[in-house]
Amino acid sequence: MTTNAPLLPKVETSNPLDQADLLMRTRKFSEALALLQQLAEADPQNPAVLHALSDCYSEMGLVSQSLFVLDTLCETWPEDLNARGKAGMIRLSMGDKKAASAAFRKVLEASPMSAPALVALNLVETFAASSPEAARLRQLAGSPDLPQGVRAAVCNAIGQIEDAAGNAATAMRFFAEAKAETPGSYPLAEYDKMVAEQRQAFFPGSFAEARAEGSAQRFAFVTGLPRSGTTLLEAMLGRHPEIGSIGENPGLGQALITARQLVQEDAPLTSHWHWTKHATEADLTALRSMFLQMNVPGALRSRSVIVDKQPQNSFNLGFARMILPDAKFIFMMRHPLDVGLSAFSKDFAEGQAFSKRLEWIGHQIRTVYASLDDYLPKLGNRLRLQSYRALVEQPEQQLRQILDHLDLEWNPACLRPEDYSGAVNTASLVQIREGINTKGLGKWKRYKTELAPLVDALGGWDWIREWEQRDAALCSTKAYKASSTFSSLAASASAPNGALTTNMPEPTILWPSRAGGNLASLRSAPGSASASSASSIGA
Repeated sequence: MTTNAPLLPKVETSNPLDQADLLMRTRKFSEALALLQQLAEADPQNPAVLHALSDCYSEMGLVSQSLFVLDTLCETWPEDLNARGKAGMIRLSMGDKKAASAAFRKVLEASPMSAPALVALNLVETFAASSPEAARLRQLAGSPDLPQGVRAAVCNAIGQIEDAAGNAATAMRFFAEAKAETPGSYPLAEYDKMVAEQRQAFFPGSFAEARAEGSAQRFAFVTGLPRSGTTLLEAMLGRHPEIGSIGENPGLGQALITARQLVQEDAPLTSHWHWTKHATEADLTALRSMFLQMNVPGALRSRSVIVDKQPQNSFNLGFARMILPDAKFIFMMRHPLDVGLSAFSKDFAEGQAFSKRLEWIGHQIRTVYASLDDYLPKLGNRLRLQSYRALVEQPEQQLRQILDHLDLEWNPACLRPEDYSGAVNTASLVQIREGINTKGLGKWKRYKTELAPLVDALGGWDWIREWEQRDAALCSTKAYKASSTFSSLAASASAPNGALTTNMPEPTILWPSRAGGNLASLRSAPGSASASSASSIGA
């Protein structure tokens, strides 16, 4: 097969802005930036061009440049509430709560019923249940004209308010209403089938793998369930001078899709792993080069280790092993009931349908651990299990072990994730700036009654207690042992399977970029009340 480039959608367009949008959607950010800079130079008074330029900078991690363009838009067109809201979200992602709050309040001065501004401001400072802002959110929730996605964001925000007020049952009702407004279904049987095939087909040494050549960087994949603490660990590691992060990057899943499509040209695929029988060392080496070229920006090429913290890359560890044989993996373990509650209380725009129902969340948790159990002995000391509890209760000890796992020297700066210089564009953007703390432990206990369907889907309290015992063993172990498997946990699971082509969507923000993912359908100005929330319970 030929692997010179990934298979990309072919779209015919003569509109330069549409061309730039397509380039960003296919992760050709440098080409998009060059085009947008030309357009901005030719027409510096075109707000659409400047918005697109800001979005491109943001997607490339150049948040200062993105913010400069947005501030220019706000100065030139003060009525552009979209620019003001997006600038506020960037400042919030960088930890500047005061400036973010000021931006959102400025939007509300012009548009008091702006759902995006109310939801965003609630992220910064949770409203009191009796506040005027909470009353406006309830008024919006009762409006029959509210678009579906906006209603989900508003209901979720009200749930956060009720949670802060200690009203667990009421909060859960609003979280359920938010999920009911979210489209999508969860294919349980497909997940089961895919992990079953992983167990039968993935055996390192039985198929080709890429040659580790042409790159000075080593990859570290921080994985686990969504809401398991991956963002906290990323921020900790990001303080190390030899580590750079590409965040929740879809690149590994896209490379896997490309590999499967290219093999399918020569050999019909009969299973999710069938393609590996036909891939050669040259094919995988070419895929490795493509992956590195598309996913390691120039600014990070001086770093020794690149962190990819896409949580559900946990299903893709086998493929990562094939194209990046020198990669290391860290799987974050957080209490399954805390993970489940946090996922249910998170307003995903799209792509995380499993979080719509507590029963589905339970199945996803069991599936992820069944896949992990299969990978543990096969990946050996490349894969480290990391207890979230141990990380927040024993941060220095755990970080020393993690850095040793990544073949890096100790650096005390890693103990201050709140000083992380990068933007945090996940649902944990507010919590990370609070530093290392234990607030994310045991939040499920207030919701024990409401979480009964999740407990049943996990297999009951026996499964949960066994998970707790294994986590306690990790917390008390001075040195990580790769033999710590979950075989007994997985034995009673329903032939689980994780979709190797499934990836976490780009993080939801209130004022969207043009670059696709969850953000593509959320392009209205804040005054139009079209947005979804990044708020949720947990770390």
